[in-house]
Amino acid sequence: MTIIVTQNPFSIYRGTNTSDQWYFEMREKAKEIQSAKEAIDNVHAKVEREKEMVVSQIEEEFSLQKDPKLLNLKRDVHNLRSIRLRKYSGPILLNRLVELLDQLELYQEALQQRYEEAVLKSREILQREIADEQLQKTVLFFNQTIYKNIEKYLSKPVQTHNKKEKKLDNFIINLLMRSSMKTSPFSYLTQTGSSGNRFLIKKKANIELNHALLFRIFLEVIRTNNDTLEKIPVHVSKFGQRNSKIFFVTQENVPQSKKIYETRDKLVEMGIAEEVIQFLKKKQGQTMYYKEFAQFLSEHDLYSGHELDVFKKLVTTKIVVQKISVNAKRNLVEEMISYLKDHDICEELSRQLQFINELQKEFEQADTNGRLVLWKKIEDIIKNLSETIPNFGTEILYEDILFDAQSNKSSLKDIDNKFSNHFFEEITAFLLLFDVNIRVQYEVAALYKKIYGHSEISLSDSNLLNNVFFEKLRYFFPYFQDMDYRYDDAIAPEVKILDDLRDEFKAFFSQYLDENQDVEIDFQELIKPFSKKIPTYIKYGNEFSMTFFYQLFQEKVILNDIYDGQEKFLSRFKDFFEDLNNDSQYQEYIGKNYYDKNYYEVTELFGFNGGIHDRNYKQKLNLEFGNQRFHDVGYPHISDFSVKYDEKTKKLKVLDHQKNEARVAYKSSLVPVFLPGVLSVLLLLFQSGRINFDINYFLKKRSDMPRISFENIVMYRKKWNIKHEDIERISKDAANEVELYSLINNYFQDRDLPETFFLKKYRMGEEISAMKPLFIDITVPILFKHFMNEITNEESEDPTFFIEEVLPEFNNELREYVVEYTIDN
Repeated sequence: MTIIVTQNPFSIYRGTNTSDQWYFEMREKAKEIQSAKEAIDNVHAKVEREKEMVVSQIEEEFSLQKDPKLLNLKRDVHNLRSIRLRKYSGPILLNRLVELLDQLELYQEALQQRYEEAVLKSREILQREIADEQLQKTVLFFNQTIYKNIEKYLSKPVQTHNKKEKKLDNFIINLLMRSSMKTSPFSYLTQTGSSGNRFLIKKKANIELNHALLFRIFLEVIRTNNDTLEKIPVHVSKFGQRNSKIFFVTQENVPQSKKIYETRDKLVEMGIAEEVIQFLKKKQGQTMYYKEFAQFLSEHDLYSGHELDVFKKLVTTKIVVQKISVNAKRNLVEEMISYLKDHDICEELSRQLQFINELQKEFEQADTNGRLVLWKKIEDIIKNLSETIPNFGTEILYEDILFDAQSNKSSLKDIDNKFSNHFFEEITAFLLLFDVNIRVQYEVAALYKKIYGHSEISLSDSNLLNNVFFEKLRYFFPYFQDMDYRYDDAIAPEVKILDDLRDEFKAFFSQYLDENQDVEIDFQELIKPFSKKIPTYIKYGNEFSMTFFYQLFQEKVILNDIYDGQEKFLSRFKDFFEDLNNDSQYQEYIGKNYYDKNYYEVTELFGFNGGIHDRNYKQKLNLEFGNQRFHDVGYPHISDFSVKYDEKTKKLKVLDHQKNEARVAYKSSLVPVFLPGVLSVLLLLFQSGRINFDINYFLKKRSDMPRISFENIVMYRKKWNIKHEDIERISKDAANEVELYSLINNYFQDRDLPETFFLKKYRMGEEISAMKPLFIDITVPILFKHFMNEITNEESEDPTFFIEEVLPEFNNELREYVVEYTIDN
């Protein structure tokens, strides 16, 4: 079958204007150390040879004389006790050995001097670099209390720095690495542009307050202010009843994240008078005001004097939901102010939000000192607005900086025809072996058919949601993190088919690695036999939407990641560019991949700034929960949609309010585990494009992993495990820092490990994110110290850290392309 690949015309380029010259200066100085170290290594070799000759002479002499003093001399020679050897005056010739030991001592002193000079020079470079205005403007987003330390760090020569000031070295190193050696957007460190300047920017600096934080403040006041409770109408939720209690599912905050607001499903139970339950039941799905509720309580002589308290409890538990139409888009603060003024409520909150809005605009243009003052003011206002909100630390503001046309050196030729149709065909088939979505699709459909047959059921049906969608979902989330996991109780045969093929590939790949060590792997030859084994009805008829993150190097494409598509990543940047929605090629892409497929976009953002964008797409879907359910008036609701079993595909069809087959899109990069249940299931019903194949699964069981390529594409860089026990043993053996430096450098050389690499940490357990890649040059003392500082605090019998080859090499400007493809087969 022929696959159809379309490329999103809106692609971005990420890079930096910060030079990596600081590193090359450090490396140049480190060459002097390496020369001194090589000289020492040469003398060491001569000493060992001379020692063997002397020991041989002693043994010959002892065989003739049997003098026990010769045994003592042998021990002194073996242990290189130079003081005793200098005093020796017997028949054995030690002059050459003593000379070599004297020479070794001089070279070691020279090495110590070169090492100290290199550290000093590196620290001077760090001091020079941290004085840069753009770097300092970004420090705020890491740590807003560190500026006084930076001032002290800059105020005197580095050789006079005390222990506390020297601790700042690691922070500055991390800052410099992120600014010149990584491509993830972060304030002024890494900038973003439109590939080939296809779309011009609106402005260079773009600041947003954390939407999750804003919603916490805003809704906390709205849900508890007495005047507001009386004025704003409420929508009565659909709920169940158990004895004299109301119960239903709502959403609460995810404790691990300060970027997300109310996404985790939570069962709520609330005891209340039977009369109130029956009153609310009649009002389900309807709108009412507090006045009507209070009147009912009064007529039935219920909760006298506490009417507003009862109503407030219903609001805070979201049994009744205030009809708040605040659109979570750019300039959310202005949206909130406008809403408060329109309803003539919360004048003080409105005034404080207005002040925050003015401070935010000033922040975009301010210098370092100005930003520090403005940040503190914003933080103080937030603390005064709510004492119950946890500390958001550095996650108060987000900043994106864009390349202007002059500094954007990307070309459209850079992203054209980099991936063949054959590559897409094989990779999309291969990822099915590890894909979670497709397993969920078949299992949910099989369960649906078992319960409902070929009937069409509304998505408002709670039995459908609980017994089909939610019943099995928890059994599929482990697939995201564990490549050994199997859901053996699945009733859909496709789950077992894909699990068996996946496990067969794992066993084959492990054996292949054992038999082909140190050879670059051609990935297509490995995966082709397995893609052929996938049944045709599973393999074809899917839609894949994929975002590729890649760099270019010597005619090769270095693929950093394959992520979900459907503009989940790109949507973060859409509003920063002019004329995007008037571009004919972009509209053609949207037409083919959204309108023609009858996609509906869910606009609820749950506070996550990564998905902010103006929703110009004409088809939207209201989820009927969350904070924006009353904004998209006139668009269908999830309860207007239905599902039915499709015998041909063995999957479920989603039908819209007009009974046309439909799909659901969500242009935000939150992973399903952090989304409310209904939305999570809806998104899992459609093929994504994320590659869940984890190469580190195999690396953990080996000492190294060769480079893996497909045609001209480097899919995985070469990797090596770091043995913690080896580093720990060497650390204990070393007498001082310079000796440790020499021993670790020798360890890397003896094992053919690279001098330069990215240090990475395995993701452990349930942690959300792992350590960001850390560039290390083991020959540069200050980076060597940084390396040791990172890994010596770990205690684990399993591999904790691994290193990865530096590819592309640092020989041109840092740049990464982010390009989305939609593949239909």
